[in-house]
Amino acid sequence: MNPHFLYNTLDMIYWMLDEEGNEQLGELVLSLSSMFRYSSHWEDGAEVTLAEELEQTGHYLAIISIRLEGRLKIVTDVGEHWLGIKVPKMTVQPVIENAVKHGLEPLDRQGILKVYTCEEDNILKLVIEDNGNGMTETELQHLLDSLDGRGPRESGKSGIGLQNLHRRLQHMFGESYGLQIQSYPGTGTRVSILLPLTGEGDLIT
Repeated sequence: MNPHFLYNTLDMIYWMLDEEGNEQLGELVLSLSSMFRYSSHWEDGAEVTLAEELEQTGHYLAIISIRLEGRLKIVTDVGEHWLGIKVPKMTVQPVIENAVKHGLEPLDRQGILKVYTCEEDNILKLVIEDNGNGMTETELQHLLDSLDGRGPRESGKSGIGLQNLHRRLQHMFGESYGLQIQSYPGTGTRVSILLPLTGEGDLIT
């Protein structure tokens, strides 16, 4: 199917819903259209600004928030001075998808997803943290081993997504970068995306 046909159709549905006053469903369709536009122009090695990546992630979270019917609280604290840096396209969404699917969706209580940044030794840490189910020590070690190629590849789509992202970041910037994961059963998971700020992999615009 021609992607432009899909975009135009979704936009048409949005305007029809807007005319009928169905704002929530209209916003869902608009977010879905934006996600299709963004992902359809993805290629390995493509770079975008952090602002663009977070905007795309916002569309995904808008859809998830509607689906979870108010059971998800989203907290963001990303310094404006970081928004112009360049990051590999589709860096943030795989991590958030994993947090939502495995940590937050199964909860029978209020879920909280935090997205924030911090700087440490010329490394920018883009952190995605949830208060979800978390992982046991064995499950976490299995995931960490699979990221570093010491264990079997994860069979689940989300696990593969994290492995591919980790290896893509290390290929682009070096072994000091990639994903850093901490998780505790019943408490939640914190994934830090480590990006270079200076040197050969300089991401500052």
